[in-house]
Amino acid sequence: MHWKALAPPRVIDDENSGEVGAVEKIGGKYYMLFGHYPAMTTLVADRPEGPFRKAKKNYKVLTGHTYFSRFFRHPEGLLACHFTQARDVEVSFAPIKDVRIDHEGTLRFGWWKENEKMKHQSIAVKKPVDPKAPVALLGNSFDTKQGIIIEGTLKLPKAKESPRCGVYIECTNDLGVGVLIDSTGVAELGPMKVDGTGFKAEKPVDREMTFGSPATFRLLVKGSLMEFYLDDILIESFALPANATGRIGLINAEETIDTLKAWN
Repeated sequence: MHWKALAPPRVIDDENSGEVGAVEKIGGKYYMLFGHYPAMTTLVADRPEGPFRKAKKNYKVLTGHTYFSRFFRHPEGLLACHFTQARDVEVSFAPIKDVRIDHEGTLRFGWWKENEKMKHQSIAVKKPVDPKAPVALLGNSFDTKQGIIIEGTLKLPKAKESPRCGVYIECTNDLGVGVLIDSTGVAELGPMKVDGTGFKAEKPVDREMTFGSPATFRLLVKGSLMEFYLDDILIESFALPANATGRIGLINAEETIDTLKAWN
C-alpha cells in the first residue's frame, strides 16, 4: 500500500490549536469533534478536505470535566464515547451516548437506549419531609458509591425571571452541587448549600433547543461524578467537588416528587 499525506483540512473561524477527536460523514456533511481542552467542539464541512466551520448551534458539545470524544459505528446507529475526569484527576469511561442530528443539522449527544441495562435493582423513592423547602431532600440515602440512576419530570419555569428548578446533590465535607434549569432549558451547574443559598454558576450549558414542559430528566451519580439529561439530551457530565453522600434533593420542583423512579 502506498500512502500520500495530504495537507491538514482547512478550519475557519476556530482556534488553531487543538486535537481532532473524530471525523464522520453524517448525511451529506462531515462532522469533526475537535478538542480544545477541556471542551470538545463540533466543526462541520461539505468535504473531508474542508473548509470546516464552527457548528451554528451547540458548538461546544462537551464542556464539563470531559475530553477525548470519539465516534463509532454500531448496528443500531452512530454512537459516541468520551472520558470524564474527577477533580482528583482520576479518569473514568463515561456512559456511551448516541449521536443525534436535528433537522437543522445540529449535533448533540443523547441517552443511548442500551444504557437502560445499567439499571439493576429498583429503589422505592421516599418523599421529602418538607416538600416545600428550597431544597427538598428525598428521604433516601442512596448508594452513590455503587452508582444510582434517578428519573422523573421537571416542569420548567413559565418565564425567564421565574425561580429556576432542578436537582441538588449533597457531597461530603459539607459540600453540595445544584443543577438549575430556566424556562428555556438553559442549565447552570455549581456549588450550592443545602438550604438553597450560595449557588455559584461554575458551568453554564445551553444546548440551544426547545425542551418540553414538563421535561423528562435523568440523573446519574457515582462517587464524585454525575451526568444530567433533559428530554434524553445530555446536558453535561460534571465532576462534583467531593464524593456524593447519597442525599438527593429537588429545587422548586414539588410536582416532580410523584414522578420519580430510581435504580442502583
